[in-house]
This record gives sequence, structure tokens and C-alpha cells, in this order.
Amino acid sequence: MSSTKTPIRQDEKDYLDHFIETKYDDRKNVLKTEMQDTIDKEAEDNFEAFKDKLKISKMHEEIRVLYDDHKKFANEMDSILLEKKGKLDNAINTLEDKLDQWKKIRKWKNDIERSLIKEPDELDRLLKKLCHEETERDYYSGPRGKALQMLDMSKEYCKNLLNAGQSLSTVWGVLNTEMSKEKINTNTIPKPEFLAITK
Repeated sequence: MSSTKTPIRQDEKDYLDHFIETKYDDRKNVLKTEMQDTIDKEAEDNFEAFKDKLKISKMHEEIRVLYDDHKKFANEMDSILLEKKGKLDNAINTLEDKLDQWKKIRKWKNDIERSLIKEPDELDRLLKKLCHEETERDYYSGPRGKALQMLDMSKEYCKNLLNAGQSLSTVWGVLNTEMSKEKINTNTIPKPEFLAITK
């Protein structure tokens, strides 16, 4: 039997099938690469005509203009926001330093917190608290608060009198006089005569 009539064995058939696949795929890839360069160039050349066919050239240009305008505005806005934030932070720092100085000088008890200075409404509340604190302190320590000072002194005097070793009638007489000066009603307290009888 001649070699031209010999059938292809399976392993030879498999080899040739793989060989054909590989060679044709390689050539196809080379052709597609060459074609792709041409397609890319032609697509670029056709782009404006393509947009004209779709009748979107004006819309496309409008979007480009609006996009550029938006981007420019966003950049400017970011710059403006940063600038304004910097100015606000500097003003807050200056005020915070000033209020801390005043706190030491004026002996405020309320805390000066940055969070209370950042927003005008919170700052107003803080300043009102500080003003009230000072007004109250000045009122009580000034002539109009003298009644409270006198009341405290009178109370201390009466307590000291209790421990002074005086007779009950003497203590009661002084207490009655002292407390009456401070407008304290002593009518409900038992009189010395009654206390002496119950002993």
C-alpha cells in the first residue's frame, strides 16, 4: 500500500488539527491588528460626520461648554470656600484667645469652648451666660447685694451667740432683735418664758 493511500492516524490528525488552528489564529491576529490601525484612523476621520448624522453636534458642544464652566466654577468655589474657611478659623482663634484672656482677668467660671464660638447662635448663648455670671456676681458683691451679705453675717452672729454660754433669755432676746433686723419673722418660735416653763 502506498503512502498516499495510507489513512491518517489519530495522533497525526490531532497534531495537524492543532497546527492548522494555531497557524490560522496567528495570521488572523496579525490581520486584525493591521486592520485595527486602519479602523481606528477611519473612525477618527468619521467622528464629526458621525455626530452630524446623529444630529447631536450642538448638544455635544453645549455639554462641553457647560462641563468646562461647571469645572471652572467648582475649582473657584473650592478656592473661595478654603479662603473663607481660613478667614473664619483665624477670626475664631483670635476671639478664643481674647475670651481666654478675659476669663482669667474677669474670673469667669463658665468654660470657653471652641465649639461654642464657631457658630454665632452658640456664641450669643455663651456671651449671655458670661454676662449673666458677671452681673450676678457684681450684684451680690455690690451695694444692692449688701442685704445678702448682711444676712449671712447676721446668721453667723446668731450661730456664734448660741455657743457663747449666755442665758436662754439673753440669747432669745438678742436672737429676736437680730433676726427682726433682717426681717425674719420670729413669732412662730417659742418665747423664752414658754421654754423656761417646759424645762
